[in-house]
Parts: sequence; C-alpha cells; structure tokens
Amino acid sequence: MELNNTDVIILKNDIELREYPQGKTLLSFATSQAFEINQTAWCMLELLKQPSSIDVLLNQLAKEFNTTVDEISDDVKVFLSDCIKLGMVVIHSAQQRELGV
Repeated sequence: MELNNTDVIILKNDIELREYPQGKTLLSFATSQAFEINQTAWCMLELLKQPSSIDVLLNQLAKEFNTTVDEISDDVKVFLSDCIKLGMVVIHSAQQRELGV
C-alpha cells in the first residue's frame, strides 16, 4: 500500500500497548495476537493513539530520534503499511468513509 504524507493514521481501538520489565508488547484483542516491539515502534504507535498525518509523525520521530525526515521516511512508511495489513492501524480518512462521516 502506498502511503502519502498527508494520510492520517490512527491506532485501532482494539490494540493495546503494554510495557513489561522484559520489553514492550503490542496486543491485538481482535485477533488475540501479541507482538514484541522495539522502542522505535513503541514510540510511533504511542503517537498514533491520536490521529496523525504521516508528515507530522515523521517530524515528531525525526526530532525524537535526532535524525532527518529523509532518513526515516521510507522505513516509517513500510512499517505503517505493514501495520495496516496486520490490522493494527487504519488510515483515519478511510475509517471515516466506512462510518459515513
């Protein structure tokens, strides 16, 4: 799935992020799956608890990890596309269309 910087992404309601002494975990209550995630994924998904455009997300992550948007853009978009395929996040505007908003 090709994402645009203006696409607004949000974490699905049935996804929960949990932190344990052993690491960070993403839980999907819809699919009964759990994924161990790293600090970068945790940070991205935490930011996506509120709707965020990819452009805003990239700028926040670049600042957080002291890098440039150009350096992280492709990797972030691939990660988000994978998350969409796995049902963890949705494109907010697509969700609104489904709801008739």
